[in-house]
Amino acid sequence: MKRSESSDPSIVTQVKASRPVRRGRAPSSPSAVGECWIDTFEGKTFQGTMHRFRGPADISVSASRGIGSLIVGPQAAIIAIGHCGGGSAGDGKMLLQLRPRQIIEDFKKIRGASDIEWLRILELPAGGR
Repeated sequence: MKRSESSDPSIVTQVKASRPVRRGRAPSSPSAVGECWIDTFEGKTFQGTMHRFRGPADISVSASRGIGSLIVGPQAAIIAIGHCGGGSAGDGKMLLQLRPRQIIEDFKKIRGASDIEWLRILELPAGGR
């Protein structure tokens, strides 16, 4: 299995740093760094190349080389955004939410997966569920 961390600006759009830092955690503390991520795999059941995307960030599903399966990190939550039914691309409707540590073995079997355009990675406080 190949692994890569994507920092290509065409794939990942970092959320602006103007969001407030949560009380009780410095941005450089170990609990604040490194646990907000998703691992995507090109094939179902975690086959093919793995890509780790660190959040908070917005990820273009089409630019992420296709998602076959994924794992959500312990301090991350995912909101899938896209168009629904007859809507046009970029409508920005929330289609799906994923919780920390959630595992999706076959992303394409999720209802509405073909309509998903973006995955928004949100950072949760340590122990967040």
